[in-house]
Parts: sequence; structure tokens; C-alpha cells
Amino acid sequence: MQRLAALSDGPSRDAYRADLGYWLDLDLPAAGQLIDGLVADGLVTVTQRTVRLTAAGKDLLAKIRTGAGEVTAKLYEPFDPADLQATVSTLREITTRAQAML
Repeated sequence: MQRLAALSDGPSRDAYRADLGYWLDLDLPAAGQLIDGLVADGLVTVTQRTVRLTAAGKDLLAKIRTGAGEVTAKLYEPFDPADLQATVSTLREITTRAQAML
């Protein structure tokens, strides 16, 4: 659901499936099954043109983000913000280089 929120404008089912496949390292049938499960659970709707979060999906995503934020804040608390930023920048660059090598 976070990927759907990141795509924001209501991607097509195919675009969302491809995005899930890429980010979660799933083949397209498995990503499609994941979407079907989200629909069955009432968390997303799929129309002919778009996939969108339902109210229940938005509520659950907000709870997940809040919980993750609380845990992250506790983990990051003892570190200097500049050190954290340097770490994030370094990890992003490593990720970018690794993806380019694939």
C-alpha cells in the first residue's frame, strides 16, 4: 500500500503490478495476487483505469506510518542528525550503483 501511495495519482493495475514486482522482487503473477488480496481485504479498489486506496486502506496506511515513525524515532534518537543524513546519502548511492550493475 505504501507503493500505491507513493505513486499517488492512481496508477493502472499493470503499472502498480509492475511497481510492486520491482520493489518487492515479485514476479508479475505474484504481484497480481497481492493486488487481488488487497482488493479482497477492502484496502484498495481497482477500476478499468486505476488502483486506489479505499478509506480502510488509507486508515491502515496511516497507522502503519505512525507506528513505523515511532519506532524509527526511538532508534534514531541517540544519533546526530548530520550522521544519519550522511548514512542515508551513502546507502542511497550504494543502492543506485548496485541497481545499475544488475
